[in-house]
Amino acid sequence: MRHTFRNLSRAIFVGVLFFTINLSATASESAITEQKKVVQDRKTELNKAKSALKDERTNYDVQKKKKDELQTKIKTIKTELLELKKIEKSASLAYQNAKTSGESKEQLTKLKSYLLKARADYKSVKDNDLTPTDKAFKSLRTNEYKSALDALNTAKKEVNRLEKEYRASLEKLNRFTTLTGFNINWRFLPKLDETLEFHLTELEPKIIRFPGGTIANSWDWEQGKSDSKKGGVVHSLDDLDAVTDVTDAKVIFVLNILSSTLDKQLEMLEKAKDLGIAIKYVEIGNELYLGQGGANKDDSGKHSKNVEKFPSGKEYAEFANEWATAIKAKFPKVKIALSALARDNVRGDGTDDSESEGNHGKYWNYNLAKYADKSKFDAYVYHLYIHLDDEVELDDESINAVVQQRADTFERSRIKDDSKEIWVTEYGVHANTAQRTAEVTSKLADYVEAHAKISMPQVLISPSTTAYFSLINNVERTELTALGEMFKERVN
Repeated sequence: MRHTFRNLSRAIFVGVLFFTINLSATASESAITEQKKVVQDRKTELNKAKSALKDERTNYDVQKKKKDELQTKIKTIKTELLELKKIEKSASLAYQNAKTSGESKEQLTKLKSYLLKARADYKSVKDNDLTPTDKAFKSLRTNEYKSALDALNTAKKEVNRLEKEYRASLEKLNRFTTLTGFNINWRFLPKLDETLEFHLTELEPKIIRFPGGTIANSWDWEQGKSDSKKGGVVHSLDDLDAVTDVTDAKVIFVLNILSSTLDKQLEMLEKAKDLGIAIKYVEIGNELYLGQGGANKDDSGKHSKNVEKFPSGKEYAEFANEWATAIKAKFPKVKIALSALARDNVRGDGTDDSESEGNHGKYWNYNLAKYADKSKFDAYVYHLYIHLDDEVELDDESINAVVQQRADTFERSRIKDDSKEIWVTEYGVHANTAQRTAEVTSKLADYVEAHAKISMPQVLISPSTTAYFSLINNVERTELTALGEMFKERVN
């Protein structure tokens, strides 16, 4: 009887929860529709402003051409006047010398006539050519040209203003439509119980990552654990199915390309599909750029397998091309992403192949973009982390500065290809307190959700007592952490 009552209570709770989620989904759809209209209106206004700017630029170019022509004409007239001045001076000198030397009256009359003509020619050009041209130039510069320049600058400012509004509205729409969820290291994820189920539904993930980040490179899906790391919780695909049933979340599968085979990974995807899990998103490996070279030097040998199998982004890209072809053949609608670097590295722009190939991390993005077959994949995966200086005093200004610096680094290093989606399947802040972690992560989340199609903070749960980027308390699991509460507020 008690067991029946507990099941009934749970069913009522789940029913109410999903009713609330459905209402939330309807509200979200309405908000998305409204925001799409805002974006479209901003785009229309921006296009009109750009058209007006084009007209103003045309008018400005016409007035500038007139001004330049008048300036050239004035310069030509002044050159002519200089020559006439020389002639006048020469004629005056000849006349004065003739008077001094006692030349005949006839010769003096002739020279004087020549002098007077020279003076008349100079005055005529000055009065009839230079003065009106100079007047026209000054009038044009003060009136038509100045008006055209002012109108052009005003139009530029209007376009800049509307571009900012358009970008802001687009970023807001992106935050509505971005698939948000969280990265899970399934090695540390407890078995699903009522407490964990409650927290998962509180956080409302739209997407989850399986089997996680680094752990994916050694994950044996048939055994449900790492093939090289000892300990941890064993998880079968049935456990993944249970989590998706509770959350109704989509799944990103991170394939093990270091210690597994293509056939085994395809078998895993087929098994997941048979369980009813949609195969929509796949990452080909995790952070394969880590290792010796460039910004990713690692002398510990921790990532030696990465370097051994993929000496550079070239080998990884060519490997990914083969796997992507096979995956798309089995799952034509799946979206596939390649692992790219999100922090400073020498991209190799302008370098020759002999320099860029074979230097594992240093030219990773350059080689990845060069050798990956763009017809076979849909996105680049990036991971954005901030290591916060313990001495930094946090306020709005300093938080914005810290996040902007990370954003600038990402923009500088990422592969510029608008045809591919951006997936950020890990991001987080390493700080010395839970509160500092949550404060900076909130602003970082704003940036990621505005720019990425998929946004996943690191991590749902961690075994470390000082890993403040965990969303659920890692000891008792009875409550969300400060970071978890922050993300809960974001989805509500």
